[in-house]
Amino acid sequence: MEWRIRTSTFAGLIMALLLPALALLSVASAATSDGSQASDPTRQLGIWEGRWTYTEHDYETPYSQAHTSDGTADCDWTPNRGFMMCDFLNRNPGAGTPVNDVAIFCYSPAARTYMRLQVFRDAKPFLAQITVKGNTWVTSVDFPDKRGTIIYRDVYVFSSDDKQRITTAQISADKGRTWVTVSRFTAVKVST
Repeated sequence: MEWRIRTSTFAGLIMALLLPALALLSVASAATSDGSQASDPTRQLGIWEGRWTYTEHDYETPYSQAHTSDGTADCDWTPNRGFMMCDFLNRNPGAGTPVNDVAIFCYSPAARTYMRLQVFRDAKPFLAQITVKGNTWVTSVDFPDKRGTIIYRDVYVFSSDDKQRITTAQISADKGRTWVTVSRFTAVKVST
């Protein structure tokens, strides 16, 4: 998708972006590991656990080109169970769509919010807060664009049995007043 910001692979730039984000995620995990399991919001990250297969439909918009693709997501707990890590592989990506990316989810007790760190091979990584209401998770990130700043959000809606997920990717160029759907994913959990 054209709206994804391309960066060259300068190791210093990547490290400068990742180290502070990983430090924040590490602090969040350390603070969470002392809490009881029954009241630990980190447990809610388990909704992602498992192997997912998905189909994606990109729409023709000012920010994207029409395309259909499919892929897999393998999500599992890190050894200390403070983070959920998902490895996404898009088998037939469209123009500008990353082929392989990783998402790290965590809960920050200090901020009382969920967060996602998204790392790409060919695009700038980003850290996003997540709003969770029941089985709906929403991430939102601001990106510079030639037309000004745009807001990119993913709306994840999990089925009540946590075995299916519909994800809608949207962009707003007017500070969230209106949204353009750029893609929709349907994911099915095939194993845990």
